[in-house]
Amino acid sequence: MKKILILLLTMGILYGQVSKPVIGIGEISWGRGTTETFRSEIEIALAETNKFELIERQRMADILKEQSLSVTGLVEGAGKIGGLGGIDYILYGSVNSVDTESVESLFFEGEYNYYAEVSMSIKVVDINTGRIALTLSVKERSGGEDTDDLAIDDVRRRAAKKIAKELAFKVFPIKVVNVAGNKVYINYGETVIKDKGGYKIVQLGGGFVDPDTGEILGAEETYIGMIQIESRAEKYSIGKIIHKAGTVNVGDELQPLSNKKFRSLKKKYKVK
Repeated sequence: MKKILILLLTMGILYGQVSKPVIGIGEISWGRGTTETFRSEIEIALAETNKFELIERQRMADILKEQSLSVTGLVEGAGKIGGLGGIDYILYGSVNSVDTESVESLFFEGEYNYYAEVSMSIKVVDINTGRIALTLSVKERSGGEDTDDLAIDDVRRRAAKKIAKELAFKVFPIKVVNVAGNKVYINYGETVIKDKGGYKIVQLGGGFVDPDTGEILGAEETYIGMIQIESRAEKYSIGKIIHKAGTVNVGDELQPLSNKKFRSLKKKYKVK
C-alpha cells in the first residue's frame, strides 16, 4: 500500500508539471441563434476529462476582438494563423436538430416515458497548426425520462460527454502510465473510462504515410494483451491484466472493447 501511495504522489507531481492544452469554446449555433446550454455542458464535460485548461469565454472573445477575428474568420483563414493568445484549440459547431418523443408505458396506463434525440456537428481547430484537428458528427438519444425537459437535459449531457471524450482521445490516446504486477494504471479516470469494461492493449509500430500529402494514415498494431477495469478514481483507473501476449509497457495504447467484442476475445483466449 505504501508503494502505491508513493507512486500516486509521484504521478501527481509529474502531471502537475505538465502544461495542459488550452481550449476555448466558440459558438454552438442552433437555427438563427446560439445555445448557451449546450456550450456550458461541453465546457463541463471537457473539464471533467482533466486533459484541458478552458479559457474563459470573455477572455477568448477579447483575444479574437483584439485581432479582429471571429471564429468563422479564424477557421476560414486558419492556414495562415499559428498561435493565438495562448489558445491551442477552439471548438465550435451547430445543433442540427433536437427531437422529442413520448411513449406510453407498457405497465401503467396513462403514464408516459419521454425521449429526446440530438444531432450535432462539431469542429475543433488546432490554432498552432491552423488545421482542423477533429470533425465530429454526434447523434445521441436519451433514456426514458419523466418529462420532455428532463429528456432534453439528459441527451444534452450525453452529447457533450461524447464530444469531450472524442477530443480528449484524439489529443491524448488512452495509455498505460504504470504497470505493477498484473495491474495496469490508465491515464483517464471515472468520467471517461467505462465501469468494469474491457480494453485491448496494443503497441504501435511505424506509421503509414500518404506519399502525396505526407499525412500519417495509421500505424501497425501489435496485440499485447487485454485488461478488465477494476477501479476508477478521478484522474486515473486501474485494470487487471486478464490475458497477455507480450510485455505490457508504459506508453502502450488501450482500445475500448464493446461488450460483444470483449466476450468474443475472452472466449477466444479462454479467459473466465
